[in-house]
Amino acid sequence: MADAETRFALLTVAIDQFGMCGVDSVSTREIAALAQTPMSSITYHFGSKERLYLAAAQHIADILGPQVRFAIRGDQESLLTTSDDARLELRRLMSTLLRVMLDERYASFSRFVAREQAGPTEAFEILFSNIMNPVLGRLQDLLMIVSDHGLSAQEARVRSVALLGQVLIFRMGHAAALRAAAWQRLDDGALGVIEHVALAHLDAITESLGKDRRPATDRPFGRQAAR
Repeated sequence: MADAETRFALLTVAIDQFGMCGVDSVSTREIAALAQTPMSSITYHFGSKERLYLAAAQHIADILGPQVRFAIRGDQESLLTTSDDARLELRRLMSTLLRVMLDERYASFSRFVAREQAGPTEAFEILFSNIMNPVLGRLQDLLMIVSDHGLSAQEARVRSVALLGQVLIFRMGHAAALRAAAWQRLDDGALGVIEHVALAHLDAITESLGKDRRPATDRPFGRQAAR
């Protein structure tokens, strides 16, 4: 294999094995064997297992990061001055993110990320800064517009985490979601149901924010931050 192909094969196998077994439970010898390449190729391309692990995180960020940035771009360059504009952009963003996050091609990525969520290492910062934080920041901005800036920044941030969690649970909690919904796999029909429900929840949330015109300092989050 050419150098680029070897590197890609090692990263593909490493992401899958690290996600399935954890970094401490899989050896470089096993990774090299599954990638059908000499073990020396890991040293040549990455130097060590630790660097391979970080490179695996960066590989995920390099693939998902551009897709996430494309998803959040939307009307970011234009002026979203009304809550209705922001609601429509939230719906578009959530639909796009759902399709990206639940793409079966990235199932191994999700297992890797889930392990980093449970026990963050240096790799977590790579994943958070390139994938999660841009999404959360955009969701926060849109929620602030929907609420006519009635939300505090902290409450908007927590709400953005909750919104993203509605999508991620179907990937991170894949087995439980399939069992609960009596699905065999996340096919187009299942994705359509998930999208319908996620958007219905989003509509209910944004509608309630539009009705609640209390200043941020009168909300529970605002009072807590003011202490």
